[in-house]
Amino acid sequence: MHVLNAARRVSLRKLIVWSQTILYGAHPTNPNFLSERHALRADAQEPFFADKLEAERETAAFAAKAKGTVVTILRTAPIVGPTVSNYITRYLAERVIITLLGFDPLWQFVHEVDALAAFKLAIDRDFPGVFNIVGEGVLPISKVIKLAGRVSLPLFHPLANAMITAAWAAQAAYAPPVFLRYLRYLCIADGDKAAREMGFRPVYTTREALLDYISAQRLRDVKLLQESAT
Repeated sequence: MHVLNAARRVSLRKLIVWSQTILYGAHPTNPNFLSERHALRADAQEPFFADKLEAERETAAFAAKAKGTVVTILRTAPIVGPTVSNYITRYLAERVIITLLGFDPLWQFVHEVDALAAFKLAIDRDFPGVFNIVGEGVLPISKVIKLAGRVSLPLFHPLANAMITAAWAAQAAYAPPVFLRYLRYLCIADGDKAAREMGFRPVYTTREALLDYISAQRLRDVKLLQESAT
């Protein structure tokens, strides 16, 4: 809000805001692909999402009233790559990865280089509106875990929720318990609008972005083993 108030005072020419496709929420009623027209249905009661949702609402209100300001919101799929550290990379860095018994939803990623390229496009040219920034293709969680060389631990939802809730309270979890919804239901965004209007074409597919992250993670795993042996 401080940034938006400052933008109003100086009549800012362009504002680019980073958002995330996880804000669409993981729901059993989601279509195969969520476009920018779909509502953001992530759990607003969860602090992990609340600020992000509020930032989008404030930005949209600013865009509706601001005259002469180009406002662009880029909703990126979960970003992965050699230098990224976020809730997804921390989840995949675990030796044994919790999944939900009976569920294997599709996931999508965007490589860090492609995410930067999308922001560069928005900086260099004017693209008002909201755009999903995603890599091409999807992967089921089971395949993601297999490619990462990790072991899956399928749990019943109540048990997994209790474990993640306790770990989150102890500040030892990679994400809040609401993350379990994304291990259960689909949340895949449609990148057609960014391709059509921005000319955004990701260099890395979802699979290739994941593999690039995995290559770097394996080197980190080896380094940790070497350090623990000395």
